[in-house]
Amino acid sequence: EGPPTLLFLLMHGQGQDERAMQPLATALAREYPQAAVLCLRAPMPADVIAGRETSNGYQYFSRTDISDANRSARVQAALPGFIAEVRAS
Repeated sequence: EGPPTLLFLLMHGQGQDERAMQPLATALAREYPQAAVLCLRAPMPADVIAGRETSNGYQYFSRTDISDANRSARVQAALPGFIAEVRAS
């Protein structure tokens, strides 16, 4: 009992949402009762994936036209939204 002494932040993959992490969250909470386990939802609707007309999931940053050259900048630009999501949880 008492305040958590561990924190697990679980982030889903491209085009998913926080529900994708629920089985892992449940297992971690059972194994580490002293932990807070947060399943985060990415802040942006996911890009439409080739072969699908719509996407119901979310993303932390767009993968459209992503390259090794711009990946770091995309992640850095997404960081404030990620931090806001953590603070809101």
